[in-house]
Amino acid sequence: IWSVLNEEEKRAIIWVLTLMLLCTCLEMFGLGLLIPIIGNLLDVEKELPFGFLNTFNELNLKTSIIIIVFIYTTKNLVILASYWYQNGFLEKVKARMSVHLMNVYMRKPYEFHLEHNSAPLIRNAFTEVGAIVGAGFRPLLILFSEGLIVTGIIGILLIVEPLGMLFVCAFTVFISGIAYIILKKPLNNLGKQRMEND
Repeated sequence: IWSVLNEEEKRAIIWVLTLMLLCTCLEMFGLGLLIPIIGNLLDVEKELPFGFLNTFNELNLKTSIIIIVFIYTTKNLVILASYWYQNGFLEKVKARMSVHLMNVYMRKPYEFHLEHNSAPLIRNAFTEVGAIVGAGFRPLLILFSEGLIVTGIIGILLIVEPLGMLFVCAFTVFISGIAYIILKKPLNNLGKQRMEND
């Protein structure tokens, strides 16, 4: 996929990945803030593994909530800006690939157009390029983003509650394995049907 991008798009995707990393850090920070606020609500005095979060235990409930609302609002605005930038990047890639493919078709000799119906050519330039971006680039970005977030959450929970987290991880892997075994064949059949229909 990297080879499909031009130089400008390669620079843009580095910014996309940087924004994803920033969003992951903000997600981790937001998750970490829940620990002291829940402790305040339940009136539980627990020493947190992240020293700066212990500051929230010393604040009254109202102040803690105001600070957390401000931080969560800022975090969500940054994440919204990140998604906006990602979608803009993907749309630009799709538009550039469609124009490039149309230009390739337009440069073909006259005989090529006599032998080929224009409908599949137009479909390739727009629908199929959209499918490549929608089913190729977008899922990879989402997978990378969600993978970073899940890794960060697992890291925090392993520090806070290691035994419980290991149990949850083992259970999740077990359920995911069963789902993969059950869904593998039907999904392969759907993919083959789509290829045959195209």
